[in-house]
Amino acid sequence: MGCHMSIFDEWEHSRHFQGWTSDAFQEERSVRDKPDECGSCHGPERLLPEGELTKSVLRSENLDTGVDCFVCHVDNEGIMHGPNGAVSTGHLTQKNTLFTGANAKELCNTCHNEMPGTIEDISCLYCHMPSIRRKHAEDPFQEIDVPVRKGRAHTFIGPHDLSFLQKSFDVTVSAEGLVTVRNRAGHGTPGTGQKLLVVETTVLNTDGTEGKMQSLEISRKNPIMPGKAWTHQVSLTNTQRVRVTLKYRLNKLQAPEEFSVVGSWESPK
Repeated sequence: MGCHMSIFDEWEHSRHFQGWTSDAFQEERSVRDKPDECGSCHGPERLLPEGELTKSVLRSENLDTGVDCFVCHVDNEGIMHGPNGAVSTGHLTQKNTLFTGANAKELCNTCHNEMPGTIEDISCLYCHMPSIRRKHAEDPFQEIDVPVRKGRAHTFIGPHDLSFLQKSFDVTVSAEGLVTVRNRAGHGTPGTGQKLLVVETTVLNTDGTEGKMQSLEISRKNPIMPGKAWTHQVSLTNTQRVRVTLKYRLNKLQAPEEFSVVGSWESPK
């Protein structure tokens, strides 16, 4: 990957790189009757073996690299597929519409097909692979002056990033204690797997003490669909207020104190 080091460095710190080695995946795999049934997405073979998209299957070697560059970009002839098909001295290239706009959803859905309520005309790229300008490669032979151009970050940003999470929800609390959590993502939240959204409510008394506390869970079984809202009414007296804290759990290995705190809101005085 000497030619694509900036992209490689991003991927090496991403969840795709950790697809097979992550503690959460290995823990889940250890308790399964068929431990490799999820491997087809956590350590898959190339998805474009003949240049056309195929079903993902578990590969037999180099599993520690998870979902690597070859999985999405390289066919069995060694041709690199991408959105541009730019000339390269290192390999043959092929422009492929699977890497552009809403078409990319077909490629992503090879593994992310359990995501609830995905909006049809929104590409996964817009949120999870944000636009970036840079040289897409460095030519080690110095035969081509690679131009700076628009591309996509390969950090595969998601709910493990707090700033990303904070952009995904609108939370309001009325003076009457009505809590509203609106989903701004392009699919149902909290998502797939062991992810969990926790809404904690605490009644605030006028003397500064805290009253009744509740912890309410939103899981893949009752997701908030895109553009929709989850609501909960907290019972208050005329003098009480309520504080709401929104937390996010990535997997079951996280203790409650390790959950991401998306934010905290209080009803107006």
